[in-house]
Amino acid sequence: MSRQQPQEQADAARTIHSKENVDMQAAIQECEKCHDTCARTVAHCLGQGGRYAVTSQITALLDCTESCAVCVGFMLRESPAHRRMCEVCAEVCDACAVSCEQFSDDRVLDDCAKECRRCAESCRMMAHGGHRH
Repeated sequence: MSRQQPQEQADAARTIHSKENVDMQAAIQECEKCHDTCARTVAHCLGQGGRYAVTSQITALLDCTESCAVCVGFMLRESPAHRRMCEVCAEVCDACAVSCEQFSDDRVLDDCAKECRRCAESCRMMAHGGHRH
């Protein structure tokens, strides 16, 4: 029986670790998608010019692309600080979404805002160990 108990513990640990890996993989994919969306949106905004290309809008988009890229790196290497980085990334994504939502009549920026919100939620879940807050 003593052999059974360690095996059961090992199985339980693998199950927990597996769920964490699934959650992390989902967060990595969201961050990658958000990064790409924001990068394309920068080009769109610069092409539109005027109020689309103001410093605050471009900065919000670039901050989001960088934050997502850094967050992916932290998660891929399972850095002990990845949860804190995910928390910061969620805040940056939320700020970018707010900035993009000012252009509700523009489909590209509307799609970007929605993607930023999805990424922020995914990062928040990672920051809190996979639990919604």
